[in-house]
Amino acid sequence: MTYLLAGIAILALLWLLSHYTVWRAPRPWDLPRVLMYHSVEPGEATGMNVPPKRFEAQLRYLRKRGFRSLTLSELAQTPDHHKAVVITFDDGFRNNYTHAWPLLQQYGFRSTIFLSPEIEGIETLQREQIREMADSGAVEFGAHTLHHVNLTRSDADAARKEIDESIAWVEKISGKPCTSFAYPYGRYGPEHIGMLKQAGIDLAVTVKKAIRPLQKRLEIPRLSVSGKANLLQFHLIMSRGRYRV
Repeated sequence: MTYLLAGIAILALLWLLSHYTVWRAPRPWDLPRVLMYHSVEPGEATGMNVPPKRFEAQLRYLRKRGFRSLTLSELAQTPDHHKAVVITFDDGFRNNYTHAWPLLQQYGFRSTIFLSPEIEGIETLQREQIREMADSGAVEFGAHTLHHVNLTRSDADAARKEIDESIAWVEKISGKPCTSFAYPYGRYGPEHIGMLKQAGIDLAVTVKKAIRPLQKRLEIPRLSVSGKANLLQFHLIMSRGRYRV
């Protein structure tokens, strides 16, 4: 019985340490945190969907702890990254306007949204919603390819077309220059970085989970926020880069 209880205790400890990475060393607060979201919709919390109440709790956490909200381009333009946070959204879900934006406005936070206008399977932002947010000055828009394609599975001509046309679409609809990009699925190679440079893109984000200085501006890591993460786990994301092993 003693061995059984000890085994159960060890398994419970291993589960705890795999889901709450308190054993990781905290990262310095003078390094920027770039957060990655997708959907903010009432209903089930999933890896990609953060329900509005949970999203609001995270914004309260950030404001209470004195984080400064910047767009991605603002982050690149300022040398002071102490407690700087960039809130990004991928794909262009319509709920970024209906549910996320009112909360961002309420708490005084800015955001960067990467649009994939021809993506299938989701309800996307409408053109007038994009223009309204862009005109507010608190939301900037970047490109995410037209059809949300895996660039590494596209030939060079197709990849370049997806990149160039998505940039042109964002600029036309938002009425603002498009200088940032998010790699769909986080997939890219050196040739795609070259294509972004040729297209005039200054900043590009990945899905690599890391907190580090803003150095490789076309390979910026982000901290993925799962809708299933509780507030303690969100704190671990902010302080350590991830809450799970």
